[in-house]
Amino acid sequence: MAIWTTTDRDNVKDAIIELATGKRVVSTELGGKQRDFHQSSIAALRALLVEINADIAAASESAGDRRCQTTLKSDTW
Repeated sequence: MAIWTTTDRDNVKDAIIELATGKRVVSTELGGKQRDFHQSSIAALRALLVEINADIAAASESAGDRRCQTTLKSDTW
């Protein structure tokens, strides 16, 4: 199960874009809490985005391991 959500990922991406395009302070929700980031936080936000993407990818790979596939042979019908 992922610690981070796709909404968290999208919020971080939006915050990076807003800060990179000149906004001085960005307020966004992460992990259910409102957080403020400043222009000097862009590097930390980029590192957080990498962590979130890795967490989401690992969770989806784990979920894929639990899937099963059923195959029917044509001679069984």
